[in-house]
Amino acid sequence: MLFEWEQYKDNLLSVFQINKGGLAIYGGILGGVAVVLIYCKVKKLSFWSLADTLIPSLVLGQAIGRWGNFVNQEAYGNLITNPDLQFFPYGVYIEELGQWHQATFFYESALNTLLLIAMPISYPHFRKKGYLLPFYMIGYGVIRCFVEGLRTDSLYLMPGVRVSQVLSGFHALLLDHSSFVFLCVLHPSLRRGRACCFLSTKNPERTWENVMIYLRLFLNFLMIGALSFGGGYGMVSLVRETVLSNGWLTENEFLNFIAVSESTPGPLAVNMATFIGLTQDGILGSFVATLGVVLPSFLIILLIASAL
Repeated sequence: MLFEWEQYKDNLLSVFQINKGGLAIYGGILGGVAVVLIYCKVKKLSFWSLADTLIPSLVLGQAIGRWGNFVNQEAYGNLITNPDLQFFPYGVYIEELGQWHQATFFYESALNTLLLIAMPISYPHFRKKGYLLPFYMIGYGVIRCFVEGLRTDSLYLMPGVRVSQVLSGFHALLLDHSSFVFLCVLHPSLRRGRACCFLSTKNPERTWENVMIYLRLFLNFLMIGALSFGGGYGMVSLVRETVLSNGWLTENEFLNFIAVSESTPGPLAVNMATFIGLTQDGILGSFVATLGVVLPSFLIILLIASAL
């Protein structure tokens, strides 16, 4: 609705006319996560265990649901002019246009199916409760970002920047770092982070303390992300000065964090922000620190893309 405001501004109730269009998967996932969190809170169940149960069904549903695009003749890719490539599943014939286009709906369906197959195969390598949620976030974020780049009917945030690619990329970059939580077993200093990511309402002083922790994490890593480039060793000295001056880590712990961050995929500074935030206030602290360090680069890329 936000990206198509001109269409809805004169009749806000038309937002609920889902018979005239589909619902975005991102809202469905966020809404589903919210409902599961509330359900687990009420029933006193483990959110991570329930997520492990539900995630495979979600991926399967997405793989099957993409075939609705085939029925509706939508969500296709670029025009195929080479007759040798005009066949399914590489392409799909769009009757309304009388042309062959890339069958991007099938690409995503097939890749989601492979993601589903990879889940039980990867289990022996993790054996950690809740691993399927970050596994799904990484997998689907990358899949959607790739497939969206081939589609011709995407919603654009600005010229050259697709909304779904931005959301998928942000999804993979930020939310996927929750998987680093499971690396707590690598070093005792990583276990200091609290597992709870909700502000406590029973103790107002504790709530205010949490808010200040999040604010310091966000502002410090925002400065690191804004004043350094590359996401690698160029940031190490600035990160070191920040964590030591704030008393977040000792010198030896910082060296251990560099080693762990080097051994995990992704930019060094982003990994370190994720780990350091985890030690300060659990998963939410990890998310806030990671958001701070990547936000400057994200905004700069958007500004450059809008100017091109």
